[in-house]
Amino acid sequence: MNTTTHQDEKLRPIRTPAHWTREQDVEHFRDRCMEPCEPGEEMRPAVEQLAFHADNLHRALDQLLDRLLAAKPVSRAAAELLPPLARVKLAATLVAALPVSNGLAQALRVADFALQSAEPILHRVSLPGSPPVTLFEVIEAGDWLGTAASRLGDQLHSWRGLIEAAQSCEGNLRRAA
Repeated sequence: MNTTTHQDEKLRPIRTPAHWTREQDVEHFRDRCMEPCEPGEEMRPAVEQLAFHADNLHRALDQLLDRLLAAKPVSRAAAELLPPLARVKLAATLVAALPVSNGLAQALRVADFALQSAEPILHRVSLPGSPPVTLFEVIEAGDWLGTAASRLGDQLHSWRGLIEAAQSCEGNLRRAA
């Protein structure tokens, strides 16, 4: 079972299926992560894989903001201080002002969804005494983060003229202010 889809309008919250068993969870882990580990130790590599995908998304988002704010080093420095979800929202605002941004806007919607989905799962993994987290949830959150990073990276690589469009956007924002 996979909650990721190719159609952004079908983004579905990550929920462990009803009547999901520990055996199904471990089998899902083995099918998706393919990480060798001792029985009962599957959560560590699943969280490591989620962290890997989160890092890739953060790097792609940094690249996008570097391009969008290339002419504004102070704005770029301030953007670095924002948490990831706020950086996605900032990028989405900047991209909305660009003349051709549909693919990039869709990639940012997936990034927003992925980060919002992963955050409560990571909180539950991190906080002692929280409700238990299934491998399914961690793996799906990691998949969404990986999907978001991939889509954002694809848009960054395929969209020629992003820097020029960003500079045009900055000019439009200055005139509007």
